[in-house]
Amino acid sequence: MPPEKEYVHLPWWTWIAPFFLILIAKLISIRFFYLDGFFYLYGSYVVALPLYFMWGSRVFIGNVLAESLTSNLTGIHSAELVLVHGLANTAKPFIGYRSYRLLTRTSFFSKAPQSLWIILFAIVIPVVLINPILIGLRVGAGDFNLPIILHRIIMQIVRDILWGVMLSYPFMVKLAPYFKVKHLSRWPAESNS
Repeated sequence: MPPEKEYVHLPWWTWIAPFFLILIAKLISIRFFYLDGFFYLYGSYVVALPLYFMWGSRVFIGNVLAESLTSNLTGIHSAELVLVHGLANTAKPFIGYRSYRLLTRTSFFSKAPQSLWIILFAIVIPVVLINPILIGLRVGAGDFNLPIILHRIIMQIVRDILWGVMLSYPFMVKLAPYFKVKHLSRWPAESNS
């Protein structure tokens, strides 16, 4: 395995692969997990979070493009909100990745188990902060009415935390070391976390 501090030069295709991986995940979610205007598995979030940890901020552009291009499939019909919706959906994994990276550099956070900080800072906090904004955008666009806001926010928060912990986290912790050995990941994940 490359040393933790070693800079890994990622292949050129890691700039464009996030767009296609996130787009495919979103289309699968729409096809199989989208009922009554709600994603029961928001695949683009589940795929984007590990990609940010492995490939860094280069995932951002592909994530925004994939989310924006598919926003009309999820009920966003306002042209003005397409990019805003794409940015808001991209904010969850991006903020999770950046906050984890920034906060774990301090001496206080480095003494605690890595798994706790990943779940708390990369999954729970961004989900709790961003989902009310996403629902607010949908209310502002006229897609949702006010009486269902609280129920919808709670459903999305529970969904994203559940799938983030059950799918994204195991992928990052178990497969990121393999990708690091293959020089396809910059994230220095320990296998014991």
